[in-house]
Amino acid sequence: AALSARVQGQVVVVDSSARDDYGRLLGRIRHRGDDVARWMVLDGHAWSYRYRHSPGPYATEQAQAQGARRGLWASAAVEPREFRTENGSCPRP
Repeated sequence: AALSARVQGQVVVVDSSARDDYGRLLGRIRHRGDDVARWMVLDGHAWSYRYRHSPGPYATEQAQAQGARRGLWASAAVEPREFRTENGSCPRP
């Protein structure tokens, strides 16, 4: 909902950089010059994606959101990886 409220119907710029191990395009989305993912993590609307031993590109922003208890950090958030380990993948609609 937060992402939709911020960018729906507006122009965004996608800077693609590479593909992941599954062939998915990797890149950054910018809105009015701002990194949308950075904003999502900083406001507590998203996680900083960890990869292998990397804390993720937005680890600092996530720590700030956690410290301020913003968004999903206002309650006992469960990391998606942990949720899937305990509950399995969510069924597709």
